[in-house]
Formats: sequence, structure tokens, C-alpha cells
Amino acid sequence: MELSEIGVFVGVDKAKTDHFAQATTTTGVELFARSVPNDQAAIEKLIDDAAGHGGVPVVIDMTASNAQLLLAVAAERQVPVAYVTGLQMRRAADLYAGSAKTDPRDAWVLADFARRNADRLAWLDVRGELLLELRVLNGRDVDLATDANRIINRTRDALTALSPGLERAVGQRLVQAGVRDLIAKWSTPTALRAAGKAKVRNALKKRSPRLANKITDEIWAALDAQTVVLPAEETWGQVVGELLADLDRIQTQRARLAAQIEEAFLAHPLGQVLVTLCGFGPRTGARTLAEIGDPTRFANGSRLASYAGLSPSDWRSGS
Repeated sequence: MELSEIGVFVGVDKAKTDHFAQATTTTGVELFARSVPNDQAAIEKLIDDAAGHGGVPVVIDMTASNAQLLLAVAAERQVPVAYVTGLQMRRAADLYAGSAKTDPRDAWVLADFARRNADRLAWLDVRGELLLELRVLNGRDVDLATDANRIINRTRDALTALSPGLERAVGQRLVQAGVRDLIAKWSTPTALRAAGKAKVRNALKKRSPRLANKITDEIWAALDAQTVVLPAEETWGQVVGELLADLDRIQTQRARLAAQIEEAFLAHPLGQVLVTLCGFGPRTGARTLAEIGDPTRFANGSRLASYAGLSPSDWRSGS
């Protein structure tokens, strides 16, 4: 849709059950504002009602799961969708009177901001099945990474309660499979001493062979430095073992997910380009591609840089 064909902007503040929509013409006339249930018939009626006043783009500020039906209906009706970033939305809201954050106000700000800045809007590719797949896979990967980080922090805290020296030796290496196997099997200083240095080294060698000798020496140095057994050692050891079992499961899921992400990423034409750039692996490239979408929606490279927040302007007064 060309800018000259647009007759009305529909700002939609999304929610799980009921969106709120504000329709405003390009001249600033407010046509209607109403709650819209998050179902197909209601969304279609919203588009039809607005379409009676000219070309209709929908304006949103989030693309989360509660927006998927709206995006799918827009794609089916060939209605363009403009995306206002969170930073843009916050700055735009500051320009309007009042500080209350309500659904009607947010929808109105979206519609009014879009009509005033129509030539600078970023348009979503609502038909890109592959890009949507990447967004879903990336979202799941981020969730798993967050879970893994939480478990690692909890495990390191539990190890500190057993032996600060042991935590220093293995805490930063829990991402290594061999270290996870070792500490899950012998979770306490007493259990490690009973196993013996040779068994500890062999356990590490199975999945972390290059680190086996170094980590074994550091573990034994920590064990020699602390002869006192701290309270509730067995209980803490049980907690550590269970946490590491969860961590190993999550890391296995992430490895399997990484293969899916790489396959979907390389299937996209732009993925073949991004992977040739320094610093772009499958995960980073997929996240970038999922965020950018179709690069042709940006008029030039400067618009893309601005969208990513990488193009600050230096304003100076005087000379």
C-alpha cells in the first residue's frame, strides 16, 4: 500500500482477551475507539469498519503471542501492519498530555504517532512463515537459556554451602558436560574424596577430555584446603545432583533446538548472506533475521540502523 492510499490508521493496544482499537484518519479525525475481542470475527469487523474510510494499516507496538491472530487476519486481508518499537512508543507517549497508561490512551497514541510519522514507520512482513518459525524457535531458545542461567546460579550457591573452594574450581565450568556429570555423580566433598582422584579424572574425560587433568588438580586442591565438613552436606548434595540433572536436560534441549534454528536460518535467502559475516553464527544470525524480517521494508541502511538503535544523532547548538 502506498502512503497516498492510506485513509485511516488503526492503533491496536493488544491484550490476551480483548484488544483496544483506535481509528484515526490521516487528517487527525478520530473515527471510533472500542474494545475488540481477540477472535477472528471481531478483528475482521474492525478492519471492515475502518476500510470504509480508505486504505487501512494496523499499528501495533508488540508482536507477542497475543498478536498472532491479529497478524494472521491482517495477512489474509492483505492489510499492512506497522510496528512501533517500545522505545518509540515510550518517547511518543511523553509528547502527549497526561501520564496515565491505559489501553485507550496507548491505542490513540499508536494511531496518532503513525499518522504523523507515516514515512518513517517500519512495516512487518506478516506473510513470512519462515520468519515466524525463527521467532518461535528463538523465543524458546531464550527461555531455555534463562532457565539454564537460573539453575547454574542456584547450583553455585549450593556448592558454596558445601565448599567455597570446590565452587571456585567447578562453578564457572558447569556448562561443560563432563563437569556436570562429575558433580551430579559425586555432589559433596566427602563423596569426591571417597571416589578418588583417578575416578574423578576418568569421569571428566568422558565428555570434557581436554579439561580433565586441570579440573581434577583444582578440585583436589580445594578438597585439601578444607577438611571440615559443613552442616547438611548430604542434603545440599542431593539438591546439587537434582539441579544438575535439570541443567543437563536443558542443555540437551538447547543443542537439539540449535540444529532446528540453523536449518531454518540457512533456508532463508538472507541467512546465506548473514552467515558469511564475521560474528554471525546460526543463533545470532537467526535472532537478527527474526528481528529485521524482510530488509526491503527499510528504505535504506540508515533506516535499519535507526530501527536497531545503532544510529544516534549528535545535536549541537551554536557552532
